[in-house]
This record gives sequence, C-alpha cells and structure tokens, in this order.
Amino acid sequence: MLDVQSSLRIGPRKTLYAQADYNYLGYGTGNPQQRLGLGTGFGGSRWELRVGAARSKSYELPAGVNLWSGFVEAQALLTPRWQAGTFLTLGQPGQQQIGLRISHRIPGRNSGGACGCARCR
Repeated sequence: MLDVQSSLRIGPRKTLYAQADYNYLGYGTGNPQQRLGLGTGFGGSRWELRVGAARSKSYELPAGVNLWSGFVEAQALLTPRWQAGTFLTLGQPGQQQIGLRISHRIPGRNSGGACGCARCR
C-alpha cells in the first residue's frame, strides 16, 4: 500500500508550533487524510507532543459519521535524523486508531541538515 505524507510547520519546534499534514493513503476510510494541530518540543528536548483535529477520507462513509476527530501524538528524537513515536486518533469507532511510527527527517536545502541543533529544531 502507498502511504505518503507531507507536512508544513510554522514556528519553532522547541517551543510552540502549528502543523498541517496531508496524507495520501491507499487504504482505510478512517485513516486521517488531513490534520491540523499544535505542538511543542518542551524547550528543545528530544521529545515532542502534538494535539489537534484530523479529517478522514470523505468517500463512502455512513450517514451521520463526522469526518473530524481528535488526535494526540508523541515523538522522541532517537538520532539527529531518526524519530520514533506513537499516535492516538479519537472519534467514531471506525476512526479510532493507535499506532507506532518511525520516521526519517530529510534535511532542508538551507538548513545544513537535520543535525539536532537548536537551529534545525
């Protein structure tokens, strides 16, 4: 299955930031396709916490099912480029999820890389 995600973050990762995600998922009506949330890096620690709203794919959902639900996500920076995290999606029974995720940061063109320094966070 194909699962591609893109994110736009506004604000410093170490204090408070807003994040918008778009997911192209090849499976599951309950999987969040868009997310809007706020996050913090707890002053520059290796931990992050994000909370917000997630919108499910809008095809073939039963009548009366709300496309929006809440989510909570926590991540830990394992190395300068690798992260591990867990997420919880709340909402209708078909939207509730819990999962684990491992991700890799791709360095930005002008950032000098995701080195883990205060500038890259």
